[in-house]
Amino acid sequence: MPIGAEVALDLLKAVLESLDRAKQATVLDERSISVRTKVSFLSWGERVTCTVVPVEGGILVRVESKSSVATTLFDYGVNRRNVQQVVRALNSVKG
Repeated sequence: MPIGAEVALDLLKAVLESLDRAKQATVLDERSISVRTKVSFLSWGERVTCTVVPVEGGILVRVESKSSVATTLFDYGVNRRNVQQVVRALNSVKG
């Protein structure tokens, strides 16, 4: 994305807080932001983290979603859907 890291973190905060079942986003450091999701009938919740990596001409956004409970064997596609939802939101903003 051809934007600066600070602008990207503001954008990512809004995107993460718009996720299904999302709580308030937390800035982890100058390049990372994270949000936890609430429990559902498919999951005990997840942690979705976005990391901004500077590259030539802008930034690269790394999106990761992990189950809150480390012993989770099957996530029923919830983590994949979280990542896809973030990517779709970023692409819609990008144009």
